[in-house]
Amino acid sequence: DVYKRQSLDRVTERGDELGQLAETFRSMVREVYQREALLKQQVMDLRIEIDEVRQKQQVEEITSTEYFQDLQSKAEFLRKRRQSQQDQDD
Repeated sequence: DVYKRQSLDRVTERGDELGQLAETFRSMVREVYQREALLKQQVMDLRIEIDEVRQKQQVEEITSTEYFQDLQSKAEFLRKRRQSQQDQDD
């Protein structure tokens, strides 16, 4: 269940042991919420890292294929041919 700070307000104002216990409980709940927020942020960071690694792996898989290597060779050949034609036109 969701903890509501107001539910302990009256008890924490008491000066007896029950008030101290309620204050300790409130403090522990605060720490749990802070820890949970930190853990959620760490999970987000890890997901980003995993996505980046996965993306690099996919790019590597694509660029290492024979088909991609052939396309690179053809592109380089066409660039050189275009440059050669431009040089002849000048």
